[in-house]
Amino acid sequence: MDLFSWLELIFIDYGYVAVFIVLLLCGFGVPIPEDVTLVAGGVIAGLGHANPHFMVVVALAGVLIGDGVMFLAGRIFGYRILRLKWVARIITRKRYIRIKALFTKYGNWVLFIARFLPGLRTPIYITSGITRVSRNRAPMITTPAIRSSWIHM
Repeated sequence: MDLFSWLELIFIDYGYVAVFIVLLLCGFGVPIPEDVTLVAGGVIAGLGHANPHFMVVVALAGVLIGDGVMFLAGRIFGYRILRLKWVARIITRKRYIRIKALFTKYGNWVLFIARFLPGLRTPIYITSGITRVSRNRAPMITTPAIRSSWIHM
């Protein structure tokens, strides 16, 4: 059974809660493609197993909270978070230096582009918290990116 079919079955059985939890886990760096999760949630809503309007709200909340938790973890714990084993696997020293250089060169555009880079999204959000990107600016940058990625789904 492929990932899409598995997610579809889980989402039909457990509905909005399952969609929210899987998207939250995507934000935490679990290697489940967020796009496949969003499409599966859309399919079950389109088939009548969920309200499409409420599904959009649940999906947006799952994505923003997942990314927001990673951002806040970086902001609250700073460089100390890089010492945690699970974070150290995601953000190697070399990757951290590279992401920091991207922030220096491109600024907040890095957050916008991060929405489209599944393997780098979590490290970028943690690094943006560490480097003190504005708490108010981060959601203002990522929300249009989320919306633009959903438009062509």
